Amino acid sequence: KWLAAEKRVGQETSLPDPMAEIAPGSQENEYTFSQGIPFPVKLYEKGKMAQAEAKAASLNYSIIRRDVMLKLTEAYYDLYFVDASIDTIGEIKGLLKRFESIASTRYSNLSGTQRDVAKAQAEVSMSIEKFYELEQKRESIIAVVNALLNRDPLESLGKTVLPPKPVLKPLPEIEGPQT
Repeated sequence: KWLAAEKRVGQETSLPDPMAEIAPGSQENEYTFSQGIPFPVKLYEKGKMAQAEAKAASLNYSIIRRDVMLKLTEAYYDLYFVDASIDTIGEIKGLLKRFESIASTRYSNLSGTQRDVAKAQAEVSMSIEKFYELEQKRESIIAVVNALLNRDPLESLGKTVLPPKPVLKPLPEIEGPQT
């Protein structure tokens, strides 16, 4: 829309198309050419209006672009959070598996209770459930990212990494008026 609005400026400020006519039925070929010339201020005002519309379309484009960038940034950080959560749940699941094996060993040696084994198994199954929930959430966030980037929603993304922190440069010192 923005590029089309910019092209309209030239169309609005140009003269109307000339007209050519051939007189019908006469023995001699008579040609008539005419060109409409509007009042110059009218073309100028039409051009100003078209430029204002082009500027509005440009600003609208900037707003939409910023909105898409904001949504994409939020989706990326959500994806980073989910990836980090999946890694953490994986580590927790590994620890819980060790606890489960320890509880099973203690129970088989008659030094532990069956209740401890059941608790450890319940915790492992809850961590597996949380892992699958996070995997589903990851897939939906990837679909949002792909939609924002106008790509196939089923296209996969690699593991996210935290972007580096921006380095701010100090502002140059401004010299005041000489006193």
